[in-house]
Amino acid sequence: MWQEEREERHREEKRRRQAKQELWREEQPLLLQPSYRLSGPSQEDEWIAPDSPKPEAPQPSTSQQAFHFSAPATVADTTTSDGISTQGGWGFPGGPPATYLAATHAGASWGNAASAVGGRAPLGSSIAFRYSGGLPRPGAWMTTGEPTMGALSGSLAHAIANGARAQEAAERAAAAAAAGLRSSIPASLSSPATIRLLRKPCIVSTSVMNHPFVRLPTRIVDETETPVAIDLEKATMHARKIRCAVPLLREAHELLSHGSLTTAQSKQLALVAGELIERAMHYEHQDQSLKKTSRAVVRLGIRFLLLDTVVSALMVLGQEPDAGYWKIITDAIDHNAPLFAERAGFIQRTTYYLRLCHDLSNALQILKKGKRPAPEELLRIKQMLLCSPLSPAPFKGEDFEPWRVDNSRANSRP
Repeated sequence: MWQEEREERHREEKRRRQAKQELWREEQPLLLQPSYRLSGPSQEDEWIAPDSPKPEAPQPSTSQQAFHFSAPATVADTTTSDGISTQGGWGFPGGPPATYLAATHAGASWGNAASAVGGRAPLGSSIAFRYSGGLPRPGAWMTTGEPTMGALSGSLAHAIANGARAQEAAERAAAAAAAGLRSSIPASLSSPATIRLLRKPCIVSTSVMNHPFVRLPTRIVDETETPVAIDLEKATMHARKIRCAVPLLREAHELLSHGSLTTAQSKQLALVAGELIERAMHYEHQDQSLKKTSRAVVRLGIRFLLLDTVVSALMVLGQEPDAGYWKIITDAIDHNAPLFAERAGFIQRTTYYLRLCHDLSNALQILKKGKRPAPEELLRIKQMLLCSPLSPAPFKGEDFEPWRVDNSRANSRP
């Protein structure tokens, strides 16, 4: 008797689960789609009032503008370590074309740049559909448990109503603009429950842009003298074995800390950058993906500071490196980071090292494309590497004290 009752309860529970699954499959497509179709970046302009100025992307500063290469442009599809597909146009893999570089200046993400070149809105960009109050956030389900069907149905009705109101308001605004009336964004479009398509301009604080870890000096140009440039042929084809990079990094840091560089200082910067390239040609090609994080973070940190110095020097000097030489340089510097952290007693430090390794790896890949990371990201990585209590031991020594002094002075400014 008790076996029959258990089987009957089991069948009843199975029927109940199947009914829930069928109802969920019927409503899921509606939950995952907005009430109108996004046709591309051109729809963004339709939400902006005719008389209101359209936000323009800020021009890249000297510290963030990527240099271009004097090589015939060829297009080749590449994929970054984050799985983002880009296009190369420098004659070798990984180099974006000039239009892509212009879209990926300071603060611009790779996804936004891809939409600027390909005309396609990436997921999570300012013109992509986002949760904005009409639907429950996915994270809320993780804390409140599995959503009930009543809650999902209510959220669905609420989202459809909000979408209809937003579309109706947009149509009214478009009609008013066509009639020649001065109008602005309707108030309903700014409500939290509305899908927002307005682009937010990238704004970087002055304190970040003026930080010594980010700012680059200007070059005093003397028209009567020969332009200063790094001898890339010598650095790549006749590279000497320079064991220690720290003295060169310190000298370059001191030069780049100036507000402006004279011709003599520019020549010295070009010489130091060339010697750093020579060192990279011999000692920075080892793969770090299978190394311990405590060792890999030191090697990746040196490579990051080295390549950031070289790219900064090229920007300050206004030099366009030959694509062939630049490929030799970037191929000589490995950027792979450890995939996992080894077991250790101090979990906090090990986790810190692993995250820093991947941040350094991503920054190296950006530097290899001829530009520096975004100012906030560049500042954060350098502070993690050089100024944190958890920074790797070699970077907490006296050799890197000038960086910490500059950081302290910048933080103490009003």
